[in-house]
Amino acid sequence: MLAMMGLLFGCRVTRPPQDNFTLHTGSTGAEPFVTRLSKKLGSTATSTFVDLPDGDPMQIFEVQGRGVEVVVTSMPTDRCNPNAPMHTTFQGDQFRVDLVYGTQSIFGERRASVVQRESARKMVVGTAQELGQTLEPFQEC
Repeated sequence: MLAMMGLLFGCRVTRPPQDNFTLHTGSTGAEPFVTRLSKKLGSTATSTFVDLPDGDPMQIFEVQGRGVEVVVTSMPTDRCNPNAPMHTTFQGDQFRVDLVYGTQSIFGERRASVVQRESARKMVVGTAQELGQTLEPFQEC
């Protein structure tokens, strides 16, 4: 339906500018990372529990501030295994971090300068390092 509307009205769905990482937290989980990042962004994180029928419960954190949005989600154990069981389990010490740049304009596009992007990237990486956690580029399957 959305694709059809896009064809009719000339809209296209685009992915906002972002960087994606894998956060290795060890036994501490993602909460300390999200808490410290929230303080740096001058914002409060929201947390949502998702309980899908064929999977273990997972938690999604979202933090917005200073022209960026950071989304932290649990990483499925078998995400790259095409023969994985239907029941999804999650790695307790690995999380996907999506760093979405820019503020959204009235036209739906996100804008952020190169300097703003680099500053936000350094802040996210530095937050993980301060906690003794590892943040590396996300690897697609």
